Amino acid sequence: MPKPDLSQFNFNELIDIVKTISRTKKKSSEGMWKNGYGLQSMDSLEANIDDVLDEIIYRVKEQWSRFEIERNFSNLALPHEILNLFNITTAELNKKLFKNPPTIGSEILDGKKDEIWFKIGTSKYIMRNNGNIEII
Repeated sequence: MPKPDLSQFNFNELIDIVKTISRTKKKSSEGMWKNGYGLQSMDSLEANIDDVLDEIIYRVKEQWSRFEIERNFSNLALPHEILNLFNITTAELNKKLFKNPPTIGSEILDGKKDEIWFKIGTSKYIMRNNGNIEII
């Protein structure tokens, strides 16, 4: 089966897809759907969630590249968690997605490309499209 084209979705929409699939799976496991119809749908959703997570991780690694992180690391006092963002795993991503409040997201300021942010401690670190990390 070919991978779905997820390029039309912005970063926050991909995050919403993962959260929706998780909620749907939870409701399905609570017996909200009858006669097995929900189970068939869940199989389809679970088959595609890995593709969505892969796309999110791809975008994080593309924007938070090792080069950009190291370039900013010499100019800013950044926590060590930032240095490891380009190695984020699916498990770490899920943890960040489901923390309350969320610790990952994006902003679209120039209307062209997502600027992905991570919240670490009380600070929010955003990778701007020009390659500079801004601490908010």
